[in-house]
Amino acid sequence: MKKRRKIEASSERIILTGCVVNSKVLSRVVKMYTPDLATSRVMGTVMGWCTDYFEKHGEAPGRHIEDIFKAAKRRMEPDTASMVSDLLQSLSSEYERNGELNVGYVSSQAQAHFQEVRLRAMAEDMLVHLDNGDVSLATEALNTTPDPSPQDEGVWVDPFGESGLDVLFESMQEAHEPLFTLPGKLGEMMNEHMIRDGFVVLQGPEKIGKSWMLMKCSERAARKRRNVAVFEVGDMSLPQIQRRFAISITGKSDLPRYCGQQLLPFVTKEDKVEYKPIDVGPPMEFSDFRKARKRNRWLGRIRLKAWAAGTASPQTLEAQLRQWQKEDGWVPDVIIIDYVDLLGSESKSSDFRHDIISVWRDLRAMSQRWSSLVITATQANKAAHGRIQTRLNTAEDKRKVGYPTAIFSLNKLQEESDIIQVGAIAFREAAMPGYIVDVVQCLKMGKPIVGSFVHVFEESDEEND
Repeated sequence: MKKRRKIEASSERIILTGCVVNSKVLSRVVKMYTPDLATSRVMGTVMGWCTDYFEKHGEAPGRHIEDIFKAAKRRMEPDTASMVSDLLQSLSSEYERNGELNVGYVSSQAQAHFQEVRLRAMAEDMLVHLDNGDVSLATEALNTTPDPSPQDEGVWVDPFGESGLDVLFESMQEAHEPLFTLPGKLGEMMNEHMIRDGFVVLQGPEKIGKSWMLMKCSERAARKRRNVAVFEVGDMSLPQIQRRFAISITGKSDLPRYCGQQLLPFVTKEDKVEYKPIDVGPPMEFSDFRKARKRNRWLGRIRLKAWAAGTASPQTLEAQLRQWQKEDGWVPDVIIIDYVDLLGSESKSSDFRHDIISVWRDLRAMSQRWSSLVITATQANKAAHGRIQTRLNTAEDKRKVGYPTAIFSLNKLQEESDIIQVGAIAFREAAMPGYIVDVVQCLKMGKPIVGSFVHVFEESDEEND
């Protein structure tokens, strides 16, 4: 196969980035890669350096790749050296993200890319033989389809053999590490579910603060150097969600009535809610946002896209993710969707409940295909207002509960309170906690989590049977 000089912006760049900066990715790719799979001179050069380095040191080269390049530069063709230099310069932010790279997705991209290269080479050989009139050789080329690796979809493994042990080892290393954490007792309940391949849902009645909680998740993930896709699918417009981000990072509203002297709730050591007076200052201005943005470099990890209500489906969201990947190799670690009930289905069933289930199933598949954590919100039914929720409060179709890896309830037992109650509705893996959590909020200052503690039930609390 003829090699291109220039590297593509999508699959090849993703693979090379992972191999240079992350030892887990490189350890997987070296098992798949052979020099004939390089489809550009840049890829062949850099992959050669990475595999040599891994054989000698057992890890990815990281920043040492720059020293290797300097030593080899004089012997390289000028145009190849220039493109390698451009690639290495683009990795500056990825060195910092080494431990946070989406290993599963990059590995699957490498597998798919190398399989495509093999198939294209096979097809070229077959066509050459056909052009030469040799049907037997063309048939032989057709029958030499490379065997897929155990990581391919639909391929079986022996759970007690070497292939199964490889899968077990990788799952034990990665399955329980949260991509980000939430603070306090709320974090103790939720953090273990904030993992790759997870599908987490926040369920609650309208105007309970679900969107604010989703936004806080996006910020916490970005602070941990995760790539975060935020999809606003109709609950708010792009200017509205942008305004909320601004309020959140500046800590002040643009509305005068929420500025100046205000009372800020806080949680004492005794898990009591008290209030202290603070001077928020004048309403937020554009300059406040600029200053806050400079203080928070992590903001660059978030990509926001908005659609009008009813115009986006899970396939629409995945098309956007593929576009970002193709443009500059950007791959999400966390995908935030506000919120699932506003997504349309492309199944077009005569029964609307089948369309609903289709959307939930597609979001679960999205978390698996992108090896990412998908977090969204959904409306509870009318009976959930002012009560502790159970599975019975799932609206429209109870079969939805089967797809998420964790569902949490959000409620207010006292309507005018600054406190919401967060509980567990369903977990796929972990045991259900025997408590719910009180979360103190101050939304006028963009703070959906001021503090949290275990809820103490009182006689006035109305529980479900």
